Amino acid sequence: MSNAGKDEASPAARAAAKAKAKAAEAKSKKSGAKTGGSATRYRCVHCGHRFSAESTPSRCPACMRKGGLEEDTAGEAGRPAWLVPGAVLAAVALAAGGYAALGGGEKESRGSRAVAMEPLSSGELRDALRDADADVGERDLLAADDAIRALAEHAEGGDPLAQTRALMAHVRTRAEAGAFVPWSLTQPRELPVKHAAWAAGRLARDERTRLYPLELAAACASALREADVDAMVTEIWRFEGDRRPPDPSGYLGYFGVAVWPGDVGEGTPTIFDPYGGHDPEAAVENRPLTDPQAVAAALSIGAIHALVRENEPVRALERVRPALRLDRRAPYVRGVRGAVLLVSGGLEEGVREFEAARDIRPDGVRRNLLAGVFMAKGDVEQANRELAQALEAFPEYAAAHATLATIHLSRRETDRARSELQEAERIDPDLLQLRSLWAQYHLATGDPETAAELALEAVSERSWDVNTLLQAAQIFRAAGRYDDMRRQARRALELTPDDQQATFRERIRTLLGPTALERPLDEIPDDELDLEEDDEGLDLADPGGLQLGGDSSLLGGGGGGLLGDDDEAGPSLLGDDATLGGGGLQLGGGGGGGTGGLQLRQPGSRLQLNLGE
Repeated sequence: MSNAGKDEASPAARAAAKAKAKAAEAKSKKSGAKTGGSATRYRCVHCGHRFSAESTPSRCPACMRKGGLEEDTAGEAGRPAWLVPGAVLAAVALAAGGYAALGGGEKESRGSRAVAMEPLSSGELRDALRDADADVGERDLLAADDAIRALAEHAEGGDPLAQTRALMAHVRTRAEAGAFVPWSLTQPRELPVKHAAWAAGRLARDERTRLYPLELAAACASALREADVDAMVTEIWRFEGDRRPPDPSGYLGYFGVAVWPGDVGEGTPTIFDPYGGHDPEAAVENRPLTDPQAVAAALSIGAIHALVRENEPVRALERVRPALRLDRRAPYVRGVRGAVLLVSGGLEEGVREFEAARDIRPDGVRRNLLAGVFMAKGDVEQANRELAQALEAFPEYAAAHATLATIHLSRRETDRARSELQEAERIDPDLLQLRSLWAQYHLATGDPETAAELALEAVSERSWDVNTLLQAAQIFRAAGRYDDMRRQARRALELTPDDQQATFRERIRTLLGPTALERPLDEIPDDELDLEEDDEGLDLADPGGLQLGGDSSLLGGGGGGLLGDDDEAGPSLLGDDATLGGGGLQLGGGGGGGTGGLQLRQPGSRLQLNLGE
């Protein structure tokens, strides 16, 4: 029987195959987690899928191909195929392939000229941004409007510090009234980063807005300037006595306001925290920013928003490049650029950016991010070393405990993984990656149904996030829930930019198998799945395909070929000797003793004509 075109099945054949695969999937779901009793582990040589079955299967339940199944003697020994380092940066799970490389090395652009540590006018800021080739839309970060001027009326007092304290007291009163609410700062919010004037307007309303610390700091600095106080935005990365970092993400930053007793930049400033209300003496590690550096922070947040919320790595890179030109020493900017490069396929260059961020500031946040990157590279020992130092600096750093749980899962240390996940959940019950990690834990401990339900919850919370969808798809695949796998894979592809879809489609198939993007079987109407295999007759799903020609004939006599006996009036389409061949439908004769002759096959089809000898 011909094997020509066996991967180009006709729609009818594929429908029949899917119908048969439904039963195989149901069976695989029940037996997929079993490793004892009479179940045997199998591996598909076509797509690499591993599964358990109590009887010898004829078809892989993942890619639905017949043949190519072998007993899996090594599947339990290696690292689990479903395990991804989602505890730090979900995008790193795809770092080996990413969307598409964004090009080679970047040209080194001229940096901005030195800018004084003082408030700049709108024109001066515009000129500084243009000088650094960074005037790409954030020049109004600190611009004043009526909302800023209304906020400035609360900056009352006899000297700059007294005025600032009065303004901070007003902001904290508005926070208690519900004008804004603190949130986890572990991911970009749905709304893009806004300017100072927008944040000042939100302070006047009880809408429980999720503000970025940068937006609130910019609003306060701008209002103080309207009140003749030369305030600057400042980055804060540690408060005295805190056991967890103010910016656990490492990408969004945490910002306050710096005010000097005299001239700006002269002596030691007092650091105020409008977002969290810390005592001014508590911000022990901070860095006052020039106005262009504050713009760099806004561009950096815009870049991580484009990457994570909008799945636009090209646009993310377009925003982080000017941010880096404005502030090359900002570790959060280096981290965002590293994330963009990782997702875009630049693994080694991305790793260098994360290492540069750690070298600039070797704190717990940077070490936790780098640990996640080392996990993506498979360097578990180096990841563990970075995490040990991260947790020494911040013992109650929930994301670091989650990363450590990932390491334990990779080593099959499930008891220790459970302890770390419980600790992360105690510290931050809203930590977004917890559901995905608990799903991985339950999969590792032989409970695929609980794993799948947790993956569904993660998807419902982050339906906009490509990486969450793909992590869930991996869990569904391992749990034998192939329809759910295909739904998430197809949704992830829909969220991918059009110009990246071809590359991403291949990446998904590599990650999840060749049928990952096909229509889920349970979404196909029954009338499209009404082809049932008849053991006594035609099997359209047989990989050998539909063949015309052979030892038995359906058209014509046993030795008369396709047209029957020499009948000048034309062929007898159904001769008396019509039968079904053992290897599928066979038309024509082979009685002349030969198997050669002219063969015709329609392109894209498995239909083959064998004419003559």
